[in-house]
Amino acid sequence: MGIENTYTPELLVTADGSQTLYLPQLDVTYHSRHGAMQESRHVFIDAALKPQTERLSTIRVLEMGFGTGLNALLTLQHASQAGKAIVYHSIEAFPIGQSVVNSLHYPIHLQGLDTGAVLGTLHGQPSGEACKVHA
Repeated sequence: MGIENTYTPELLVTADGSQTLYLPQLDVTYHSRHGAMQESRHVFIDAALKPQTERLSTIRVLEMGFGTGLNALLTLQHASQAGKAIVYHSIEAFPIGQSVVNSLHYPIHLQGLDTGAVLGTLHGQPSGEACKVHA
């Protein structure tokens, strides 16, 4: 028996112009209101992923809470730029709906990626099944 999601996320434009999701029922945002893109790049990529890609040829990531998929998109962008293979696993208790996914405007901040197609693939992936999003 699954956990019922009774929360309805709303889009919120953060201070750096990127979007995050806001749960008014809990007064919680998925990313910082000061900048979703800035936060993910600083915390997830620069502080955590880059040091590993500099020393390892293959990296495995386990993300607890897939959310909007922003960290996965930034990881894909970094892997492409660094020429590294990254195996990415994520667990999400409350996946967001396709209509919310379609309203995210990450392409503005992520040139060189077909973010709409990648997000559609990642968010549409059946639970427990692997998918390849980039060569």
